[in-house]
This record gives sequence, structure tokens and C-alpha cells, in this order.
Amino acid sequence: MAWPASEVATLTVRGIDYQDWESVWVQERWTESFSYFKFTANEGRKPPSNWQNLQFVPGDDCIITLGGIPVINGTIISRQMSADKNSHMVQLTGKSFGFWPWKSSVYVKDGNFDGMNFVQIANKVLAPWGGIAVVGNPDPRPF
Repeated sequence: MAWPASEVATLTVRGIDYQDWESVWVQERWTESFSYFKFTANEGRKPPSNWQNLQFVPGDDCIITLGGIPVINGTIISRQMSADKNSHMVQLTGKSFGFWPWKSSVYVKDGNFDGMNFVQIANKVLAPWGGIAVVGNPDPRPF
């Protein structure tokens, strides 16, 4: 069955679009540091022309598009599979790029944030990656 474009979920990995999913779960968490996604597919139903095209590995960066609208830039965190004689199921789970700074430790040369406000701290911590874009009006008071 051909689905209308407004109903198609696309996972783009290494520049290749995948749309043949058994299930799709995408959760944008606007009030949290990152969003989640989970895709499942039956790889046995339609054999790939190039087997490498269906190999996802944790750490692969991806773009999730829902109905033609990009909603998450993220990373595949886990790949689980199950198989029987007729099918090979794969479940991919991941999180948006906001997961990495949330999970990681902060490394700055002097480790000092005295007298800085939130935006100044974020820019200092994320300076090696270009700093941040400020949306809204964060509290300007220093910690």
C-alpha cells in the first residue's frame, strides 16, 4: 500500500532514506534536554539490493522526517534484532543530539563559572562546538 506523503516517517542515515517501517514512535520533548525515537522494521519482507544499506549501528547520526517535515537530528543509541526462519526484525532506538551534552561531563580549562549567568556558562562549555543560539529570554542573573 502506498501511503500519502503526509503519513510517511523517514529515517535518513548516511544520506540514505528508509521508509519501510513496521512501527514508528517519535516523542518530541520540548521541556526536556532531548527527544526520543524508536523504529522497527522487518528486513526479511523485501530483501535489500545491497545488504550494507540496512545495517545500522549505534552511533550512526540520523535525521527523522515526519510527513516531509524534519523533526529530529539525532543518533541511534541501540539496535536490537530478533529472527526466525521467515523474518529478521530490527528495532532502532535513539535520541536527539541534545542527549550528548546532557549525558557528558563538562570540560573547561579552569572549571570556573563564578559570576556567570546561564547563557555565559552554556557558551563557555559549548565554545568548541560553536556555542549556543539563545531562544527566548533566559534569566540574566549570575549563579
